[in-house]
Amino acid sequence: MFDKLYNKTSGLIEPYTKHKYYEYYLTVLLCTVCVIFASPFSMSINPSSMSWQCIMLKANDLTNNLSQYPPASWLAKKVFRITVPVFIKVFHLNAYTTLLLQLVLGVFLILTSYKLSLKILNDKVAATFVATAIIFTYFGRACFVDLTDLWFDGWAFAALLFAMYARNPILIFVFCSAIAWTDERAFLTIPIVVLFHQFWNVEKNFKNDFYKLLFLNKKSIAVVAAMLGYVCLRTYLSVVYGMKTPTSNSNGVGVAVIIENIKLILPGILS
Repeated sequence: MFDKLYNKTSGLIEPYTKHKYYEYYLTVLLCTVCVIFASPFSMSINPSSMSWQCIMLKANDLTNNLSQYPPASWLAKKVFRITVPVFIKVFHLNAYTTLLLQLVLGVFLILTSYKLSLKILNDKVAATFVATAIIFTYFGRACFVDLTDLWFDGWAFAALLFAMYARNPILIFVFCSAIAWTDERAFLTIPIVVLFHQFWNVEKNFKNDFYKLLFLNKKSIAVVAAMLGYVCLRTYLSVVYGMKTPTSNSNGVGVAVIIENIKLILPGILS
């Protein structure tokens, strides 16, 4: 029964995939559906909220250690999450233009998910199914619904896909750096980008090309450089400016939490 449903659905989709701008029409359609069902416009946008005050404080002073916030609060954990504050500072954004940029990132996330799937699967219909599945997960809709809490997970998700899709080592370095400085937990996902570019470098004849997995290519080196750069700069900021993420079991941050995240991520990497 599933095969019949799949074949029927594929038959309905396939004629549209031949259109020159199919991927763009698909992206607009999926993002529109996401906005309708996720109802992001029912969420309040309050530029004077504590969340925005914290973000703008970091944008005005990137080295602020946020010691004025209680260590157990989630706002205190934003001390090293400076990707968005950097954008706000450089481009002189406010709350509304920042969220507008986030929505644009959400659109490009879906478009990139389709293009990356197409590159891997070489099948427009299959890539359509992947992009459609992603838009109905938190990964795909984060940019459209994170308008109040301001976790900015969608920025890290988008940068992760961009880093996998990109072929220029400089761009890969920039995207991976953006991932790391968005959230410490996102930093743990960056090795996935290394594995992707390493295996992409291996041709169909895995036996003859296995040696390529043993040596990092330029793209993978760019990823590792971004990770090392993050660790070194974070250490420097900690020593010189006293920036430190509050760590304790009570606020969900610490070594135990990192180990738990690794346990969750590792099976996904291995699979």
